Amino acid sequence: AQAPVAARSIATNQNYTTTTDERGRFRLPFLPIGEYVFTAQPRGFQATSLRVQLGVGSALDLALQATLAGQNVTVEVVGGTALPLEANRSQISETVHQAEVTELPYNGRNYLDLALLAPGVSPTNTNSTQTFAETSPVIGQGYSINSQRNFSNSFVVDGLSANDDAAGLAGNSYGMDAVREFQVVTSGGQAEFGRAMGGYFNIVTRSGTNDLHGTAYGFLRNQRLNAQNPLSRTTLPLTQGQYGVSLGGPLRRDRSFLFGNYEGRRLNTNGIVTISPTNATAINNRLNALGFTGPRLSVGTGATTLYPTTVHSDNLFVRGDHRFSDKDQLTLRYSYYRLNSVNARGAGALADVSYGTAVRDTNHTIAASNIATLSPRTFNETRGQFTYDSLDAPSNTQNSPAITISGVASFGRFSSSPTARLNYLYEVVDNLVMQRGAHTVKTGVDFLFNRDTITFPMSIAGNYSFPSLTSFLSSTTGYSSYAQNFGTPYITQNNPNVGFYVQDEWRALPSLTINAGLRYDLQFLKTVNTDTNNLSPRIGFAWSPFADRRTVVRGSYGLFYDRVPLRALANALLSANNTQDPT
Repeated sequence: AQAPVAARSIATNQNYTTTTDERGRFRLPFLPIGEYVFTAQPRGFQATSLRVQLGVGSALDLALQATLAGQNVTVEVVGGTALPLEANRSQISETVHQAEVTELPYNGRNYLDLALLAPGVSPTNTNSTQTFAETSPVIGQGYSINSQRNFSNSFVVDGLSANDDAAGLAGNSYGMDAVREFQVVTSGGQAEFGRAMGGYFNIVTRSGTNDLHGTAYGFLRNQRLNAQNPLSRTTLPLTQGQYGVSLGGPLRRDRSFLFGNYEGRRLNTNGIVTISPTNATAINNRLNALGFTGPRLSVGTGATTLYPTTVHSDNLFVRGDHRFSDKDQLTLRYSYYRLNSVNARGAGALADVSYGTAVRDTNHTIAASNIATLSPRTFNETRGQFTYDSLDAPSNTQNSPAITISGVASFGRFSSSPTARLNYLYEVVDNLVMQRGAHTVKTGVDFLFNRDTITFPMSIAGNYSFPSLTSFLSSTTGYSSYAQNFGTPYITQNNPNVGFYVQDEWRALPSLTINAGLRYDLQFLKTVNTDTNNLSPRIGFAWSPFADRRTVVRGSYGLFYDRVPLRALANALLSANNTQDPT
């Protein structure tokens, strides 16, 4: 009872201290991830220490065993770092540690692909010809957790939302060197997690340490090591260069630290159009005969037609950490993401390059967090962020209707996705942790506000659909449908979100922990009559049936509510009162 306990970070030499309660229990929440030495010296006992590695989202139960003073016994840290099981967590999660982030090879170095190392996570659109999933500005694919849809996940970076609430996917990009650890919660998320019913991607960024450390790197790929493409039966040209530099160290030893990373990517390759050259020539001849002012189809020299596509991106990340005192710590970070991609969407397979679009994006994010120790049993965490994101996806063809010939070809103005999106995001989060005997209560509030403007002209230049090539070649009225959009092609939506939760971690028995909580989320959308009864009970247990505590049995139950993607809502609002005339 009333024994002082200290956790010293090996990397920064910072100490986090508390005292035990009347039964010798202690809690140190919100510790930065890393390697620690826990030390305690109860009155009348020898000092004892334990070396432990703490990962993202981990909750460990540590037992510090001290020897009576006066005995000729020395207790010291020996061997490697202890990796105890998380015997208090009822949720199922997988953590990708720093060694895996830095040492494993990743084609394209997409930080989100770290999630594929976790069981139950799989990519969703591996057969797509598109470089970007949906209208997302983040390179890569969607991710399904336990076979749920990829729009139902939540991405959290340093405790703050990193979601693209328009597309329902990840909303920002980071260089791989900026990621410290990556956790995927695949089942049984506790009450602190909300706004998703799939899984949770929990990411912690890197910070500086007392050691000045820098890296410079470059990765190069080209077609010389690639196999032939099965469609073109040629080796497609490819040049991909990724390069970057990272630097981290102390501004003031043991107190202030800075870390920065820049990473660039320059990908140049070719896409494949599989429209038959014979069909393309017949279509072009028909367009010439009609005096069509729109584009003509590209005709390759073989069975396929190649077109150039590029992905050029830049990532900048800066993070500063400062400790005012043993009870007050501040973190500031800034990230910048710029993307310029040619023929990124639309084109490919039976879609001509005229049907493609570019994708350009600029993202600025500023975030801050403060962790305060209010008493040895009470802790508070406050976080906030602002994000500006501007997406531009102009069509390769402007003044031409879209024309689709079923099973043959698509060309003209792309009309299936928005051409621009501007989003302002504001978020404030506050979490309070209170230890009271065998109970640890965590409660918090999360307020997030999106102001999102989506530009989606749809079929503003007209959209013809033909059932067959014969109908296209034989008659100017042989189309099966014609769509035409009118009116203002953009819509602005204000999207406030608020969430409250309370969660109790109760150590019912030395071998049994019960996690029970209740969450409430509400999404305000003026144009949608959203539910207001979104109470989410969560309950789970973690049980260690054997004395050696090397086996943990977990179980959980909960209700989870998804959020409404703003793009789907914008599509409905922009389509309202429009008609489709087949005659």
